[in-house]
Amino acid sequence: MIRFPQRRLSALGGVFLLVLCLTIPWGSAAQGFRRYIVTFGDTPARIAERYGLTVEQLLAANGLPNDAILHPGDELILPTRWTAAEYVVRPGETLADIAAQYGLSPDLIAHHNGLWQADRIEVGQVLLIPAVNPAFEGLAARALRILAPLPGSIVRGEITLQGMGASPDNVVLISATDAQGRTLFETWAPVWAEIGQPGRFSAKLDLRPYEAGPITLAIWSRNLHNGTPREKVSLALVIGAP
Repeated sequence: MIRFPQRRLSALGGVFLLVLCLTIPWGSAAQGFRRYIVTFGDTPARIAERYGLTVEQLLAANGLPNDAILHPGDELILPTRWTAAEYVVRPGETLADIAAQYGLSPDLIAHHNGLWQADRIEVGQVLLIPAVNPAFEGLAARALRILAPLPGSIVRGEITLQGMGASPDNVVLISATDAQGRTLFETWAPVWAEIGQPGRFSAKLDLRPYEAGPITLAIWSRNLHNGTPREKVSLALVIGAP
C-alpha cells in the first residue's frame, strides 16, 4: 500500500494535475508513474533534477505545496510521460496511421487520450501526442487500483478511499451495496491527472448511517458513449460495530 507523504494538501485551484504516464516497448503494457521512496537529504529540487523533471511537475503530481518538506520513507510518484504535441485528425486517417507518423503504438496514443483503440476518431478531433520516456517499466496501464483500505478491512465511521486510475472524464464512480445486494449510496471522486491519464483519486465515505456487516464498494470509470463501465473493481469490506 502506498504511504502518502506527510504533508499539507494543496488547494485544488481548478487545475487538473499533470500527466502521469509511462511507456514501455510496443505491444507491452504501460503505466503512468514510477514510485520513489524519499531518503535522507532528499529535497524536491534534488529528486526533480535526478529524474529530469521540474520541481513544479514533481509537486503537482503529488499534490504538494511549494513549501513541502519531505521525510525519509515518504513515497512519491514521478511523472514519466507528458504531451509533446497536438495533432488534428484529417479525413481518412485512422489511429494506426497517426501513430505510425510518430513511431508510436496506437494503444499508447489511445491511452494518452482516454480512448480505447476501438473508439472511432473524427475529422478535426485534436489528439495529444505523448512524449515517450522508455527508461521506466510498469504494470498494466488501465487497471484501477485501490490503495486503501485493504480488502477485507474492518472499517467504521468516516473512511478515506484512495486509489489510482484513469478516466476519460476524470471521474471515478463509487457505489456501496450490502450483503443482500441493496445499494447503500452512490458518489464520485475526481482523478487528479490530465484528462484520460492515470492519477490519484480519493473520497471520504461516511459509513456511520449503516449497520454493521459486510459491504462491497464498486469503483468504476464510465464509457462516455453510453455510460457503461469501462473499468470496474470491487472492494469487500466489513463495517464494524460502533
